[in-house]
This record gives sequence, structure tokens and C-alpha cells, in this order.
Amino acid sequence: MRWNPRRVLRQDVPGQSRDVLAEALSGLATAAGGPAVAAVETVGFWAAVLLPLTYVPLLLTGLSSQQDAMLLAALVVLHLLALSAGHTHNRD
Repeated sequence: MRWNPRRVLRQDVPGQSRDVLAEALSGLATAAGGPAVAAVETVGFWAAVLLPLTYVPLLLTGLSSQQDAMLLAALVVLHLLALSAGHTHNRD
């Protein structure tokens, strides 16, 4: 079962009022949706768009050494991270 903040707010927590929980959760949501997150999403999106262009010269020259193969693997991992970071960019 996934964590749902609305369900947490509906539960009675001994020693804490619902207002304290609501303020804490809204503070977390505000912090997570700030300009830093938007910047990471933007950079991730554009990196995911442009990183495949770096594969072309590497593949055209061939993977002649282990260093070239490791570079390609690192680029693929970086591309996957960029896809993960940028997948929600400008989704309105």
C-alpha cells in the first residue's frame, strides 16, 4: 500500500493535533516543489534529450578499448539518471 498524506491527516495521532501534521506536510510539499527542483527537472530533461548525441561519435569510431566501453556504459547510466530527473519537466 502506498503512503497517502491525506490518509495520515485523517488519522488521530495521540499527542498531536491535525493542524501540526497538516503544517508539516504542507511545508514538505512546498520545499519539494521549489525552484531547485524545477531547475533539476529542466537540466535532466535537456540532458536526456542531448545525451544520445554523444553516443554517435563513440559508436562510429568503435569500441576499441575497455575505456571506450566503460565510457559508453557511463553515458548510458547518466542518460537513465537524466531521464529519471527530467521526466516531469513542464508537464502541465
